[in-house]
Amino acid sequence: MVKRWSSSQKQHIQVKRPNVIKLYNTHMEGVDLLDMLVSFYRINNRSKKYYMKIIFHLIDLSVVNGWLLYCRDCSQFRLSKNEILSSLQFRVEIAEALMKSVVSKHSIQRGRPSLRLRSKENTPSPHPRAAPIRTPPASIRLDGFNHWPMSATKGRCRHQGCNIVFHSLKDESRFLVFFGPLRPAVAFWQHRGI
Repeated sequence: MVKRWSSSQKQHIQVKRPNVIKLYNTHMEGVDLLDMLVSFYRINNRSKKYYMKIIFHLIDLSVVNGWLLYCRDCSQFRLSKNEILSSLQFRVEIAEALMKSVVSKHSIQRGRPSLRLRSKENTPSPHPRAAPIRTPPASIRLDGFNHWPMSATKGRCRHQGCNIVFHSLKDESRFLVFFGPLRPAVAFWQHRGI
């Protein structure tokens, strides 16, 4: 028996619930939750090819299941709710990690340069200090893969409150690896406290 609102009597009444509905509600709750979470941030797919729809749906399912496992792990480690990523933030972190894990060649520009670019080249201008590059996500920084130095430049430490100038080497994933006094590059970047 379950309570339901009766419009005619203007009160809650007891209604018999079939056993099939009870079994469905007890065993299918996770599937309904998964479908709901997938529907929040579904990959937009306009393809008429059925296999593309299946692939994108499987990617959505994998991301949502990964987020649910992440939330379960965070609750086991007793992290506060402010430290736990939302479903959208989790998707963005995955996308950034995948984009930064691919080593891309510099694209060659074709055609004539625009007038704006030509006028900037002809007029000397003082070089303002460039904005600091974002620190890479921990999944990229700590993976121990594909971070070999390529070219040496001079730069500043990008961490807040640090004004030290380092000679840095740019690695293949376009993140600065700092070489300074008594700081080897691998220990600096792969240290979890930074």
